[in-house]
Amino acid sequence: MAPPSGRATRELRDPRTLRAMAHPFRLHLLDLIVRRGTLTSAEAAEATGESTASCSFHLRQLAKYGFIEAADARDGRERPWRRVEGGEHIPDRIGADAARAASEAMKVVLDRALLELVDWLDHYEELPEEWSGAVLDEELLYLTPEELRELSQTVVALLAKYRKRTANPSERPSGSRAIRALAALFPAAELERGS
Repeated sequence: MAPPSGRATRELRDPRTLRAMAHPFRLHLLDLIVRRGTLTSAEAAEATGESTASCSFHLRQLAKYGFIEAADARDGRERPWRRVEGGEHIPDRIGADAARAASEAMKVVLDRALLELVDWLDHYEELPEEWSGAVLDEELLYLTPEELRELSQTVVALLAKYRKRTANPSERPSGSRAIRALAALFPAAELERGS
């Protein structure tokens, strides 16, 4: 998996760290932190309907494995968390145990994204017309390994242009909203001989 361009990233190679990420509720908490800038366990509980204790546990796990860090407290009582700058990526060729853990983590990420995509499709007609510029495109391309690498890097670089807004809420233009971008370029399964 190509590293994101335009930002420092931490390589995820440890199966324990990858398994810590492979949890739907933790991904939901990470998303809330990114959208809000910071999040306390009480705010997480209010937003998710989970108990404060459960939210606190999962936030501490995210911190333990380096996905979030303590932020400056607003009032000295609550402990807010923020996303660690730079993000993460999973490098190629990380060993069998880590590869299995990475596969499970990515399945959770994809399940989440696909649920959001289905929800968008179900409610597409309800969106204001100005948000009709969304793209859903599926292609079967024939590429060399070098072309696949180049196209992957180009797609990631295009998305990177807007990434600063994700990490820093003050950078978000008025009228913007969260847009889920999902890029997947991978070798398709062979369906017949000679394909």
